[in-house]
Amino acid sequence: GWQSAGLVSQQREMQALLKEIERMPENWRQVATLRLIEGRPTREVCAMLNITEKACYSRVSRIRKYLEELLKSDNWP
Repeated sequence: GWQSAGLVSQQREMQALLKEIERMPENWRQVATLRLIEGRPTREVCAMLNITEKACYSRVSRIRKYLEELLKSDNWP
């Protein structure tokens, strides 16, 4: 029914988002994967990538803004 159609649509969107993340520059991709997908704490991500918290917050902010703009675009699946 309509609920399963909605679930399929959500799965398609998630797959498309993951593909977009794979295409990102490495420094963005690493932060997006560790922080946004895996949900690791900021301090842990900073230690793993040897970056400052400010750099991590800045990248997360830019990534979110980029993805939000992408979701609003007409080219989004």
